[in-house]
Amino acid sequence: MDNKGFCYWLQGYFEIAYDGYLNKDKLVVIENQLSMIVVDKGKFTLWLSHVCNYIREVGYSQKTIDVFTPVIKESLSNVFRHVIDNSYIGIDRKTRHKVHEEGL
Repeated sequence: MDNKGFCYWLQGYFEIAYDGYLNKDKLVVIENQLSMIVVDKGKFTLWLSHVCNYIREVGYSQKTIDVFTPVIKESLSNVFRHVIDNSYIGIDRKTRHKVHEEGL
């Protein structure tokens, strides 16, 4: 898996298996997927790896997880808006952003 593939996986994970906030079990799944990246980690995936390491070091404290959950979601959204979406040619910016705001 590469960084872009991980971001798509994580977005799908949030959409399908997500019920509001992360917990230890869900973070372990994310950590396992992060370990499957076979290229050098990008800025987001490297940052997320550090966040997961920190949360693991504090014993997967639910309070800490609750603080980081919206930050992780917003950071992922920013990766799509500013990196992944901009890699598509032939789709104007307004249309790309509309997909994230309203869905398909």
